[in-house]
Amino acid sequence: MEIKRLYVRNGDFALYKVECKYIISVLFSPLRIMDYSRDFYVSEEELPNIDNYESLKYLSDKIRNNYETYKNKEVNKETSRILAHWISEHPRYLMSSQASIDSFMQRVKDKVERKAPFGTLK
Repeated sequence: MEIKRLYVRNGDFALYKVECKYIISVLFSPLRIMDYSRDFYVSEEELPNIDNYESLKYLSDKIRNNYETYKNKEVNKETSRILAHWISEHPRYLMSSQASIDSFMQRVKDKVERKAPFGTLK
C-alpha cells in the first residue's frame, strides 16, 4: 500500500494520500481529557484547497463539529490500523514538500556548525 503524508498540523489534522484516495486524520479532544484521532476519506472535490493550511483546517473543524454528517466516510478499522502502523514507522519530520525538507536540513546544518547541544533546532 502506497502512503504519502501531505500535510500535518500538530494537534489538529494530518492529510494523507493512500493509493489514489485522500484520508484526513482529525484529532478529537472531548472535554480535553484525552485525544484520539479518526480517519475519513475525502474526495478531491471536498478538499477546499489542498495547498492552503487554513482551508484544510476549516475542513478538519467541519468534520470535528459535524461527526454525524461525516461518519459514513470514516475509514474502516483495518485501513486505520495500516495507516497508524505506517505513521509509527515514518517520523513526523519527513515532510512532503521539498521546501520543508530543505528548511529542516538547513536548521540541522546551522546547529551542527554552531556546535549547539541537541534538543532544539532553533
